[in-house]
Amino acid sequence: MVVELLPVPGEELPRLVFSAPVVGTDGRPEGALVGVVDAGALAERISRPGSNVFLGDGHGRMVARRMGSPVPSPRALPAGWDRQVARGRPVAELGPFAGFAPVPDLGWAVAVERPRRAALAGVRRGREMAFLLLLGVVPLAIVAGIVTARWIARPLGTLADAVGELTAGNPGAPLAASDISEVARLAAAFTEMRDRLAERNREGERLAAELRARAEALADSDRRKDEFLAMLAHELRNPLGAIANAAYVLVQTCPAEPPFDRVVPVIERQIQHLARLVDDLLDVSRITRGKVGLRRARIDLGDIVRHAVDTVRPLVEAKRHSLRLDLPAAPLPLEADATRLEQVMGNLLRNAAKYTDPGGSIEVAVERRGGEAVVHVRDDGIGIAPELLPRVFDLFTQGEQGLDRAGAGLGIGLTLVRSLVEMHGGRVEARSDGPGQGTELEVRLPLSIPSPTPPP
Repeated sequence: MVVELLPVPGEELPRLVFSAPVVGTDGRPEGALVGVVDAGALAERISRPGSNVFLGDGHGRMVARRMGSPVPSPRALPAGWDRQVARGRPVAELGPFAGFAPVPDLGWAVAVERPRRAALAGVRRGREMAFLLLLGVVPLAIVAGIVTARWIARPLGTLADAVGELTAGNPGAPLAASDISEVARLAAAFTEMRDRLAERNREGERLAAELRARAEALADSDRRKDEFLAMLAHELRNPLGAIANAAYVLVQTCPAEPPFDRVVPVIERQIQHLARLVDDLLDVSRITRGKVGLRRARIDLGDIVRHAVDTVRPLVEAKRHSLRLDLPAAPLPLEADATRLEQVMGNLLRNAAKYTDPGGSIEVAVERRGGEAVVHVRDDGIGIAPELLPRVFDLFTQGEQGLDRAGAGLGIGLTLVRSLVEMHGGRVEARSDGPGQGTELEVRLPLSIPSPTPPP
């Protein structure tokens, strides 16, 4: 088929002529088919509202344009634009809203120019539509947000009030139900926690009440024990005094011959032993009730230790112990109660003598260490078991004794030692490697600060 453009006198656009041969059954041409089409019909085919469309034949002639497009375009097409498009060459654009494309097989070219206003009309309409939607959606979103916030905040506020009530000590504050699953789970967890806390509080109050009752019972028992010790000590003093007087009369009136020469010394030694036990009971009773006062004076610790050794020496010699005393040459001044410190040293030495087998060794060493005076009392006696060592200064605490308990005390000597040493601002420690390994008691006392010598 052949397509040609034939100009028509008096018409602006040429007409399209289509011609094709007609072939017979034997293959020989028998005629021709010719059709003529007005270019205006083609223009209707390429019509695009809001755009100027031009169709060129690729040889510089315009075939058709959209109905209503101006004869020359508002922006004149460059000369030969259809030839350049048909040959695939770039064409100088008419503007940001113009485009070109070839028509396949015919060698024609199409140019489309869209005015700025028409091109942006859709954008403006979309913008206006978006603005209208925004005006409608924003109030709805605000209302929906307020409603949702109140819907969520109401159970949260109730939960916060319940937490505040729980903090203030009122665990029974009600909790409102919520349709929000997360808030409902939170409220359920809080309720469970509150119930458990209330149960623990009740259990704690019950235990606290029991502890108070037990503490009161222990305090009452301790008070009764102190009263009993004080009464016992005072009651023992009366018969002890009578026995001591009777022993004195025996010494003065009975001849120094058997059996009196053996019986009377035994009585005198046991009286002294009982007197010390009674004095210890009285001192423990006074100390526990805070009724022991110290008569402080400036003393030399070496003299106190020397006097205590002389007092205990008869017991040491009776058990054939060797006693070594090591005192510093310089005095060790203390502001202390001489009687009470001598009682401390005497108790330590008597313990060392009592709990050391006959023929044992006792060592007493006194030294200055910094601003303290340190006294060591060591023996090679029965020692102290590891489980007993932390409690050796507790009242009535004793190691295992033989069945006869010969020479055993009441377990209050070291309690008195610790109390009196601490009243002087010092401390005492016990050390032992175990049963049969001996014992060491160490007493530390603060030295007296010498008074400044006044200027002449």
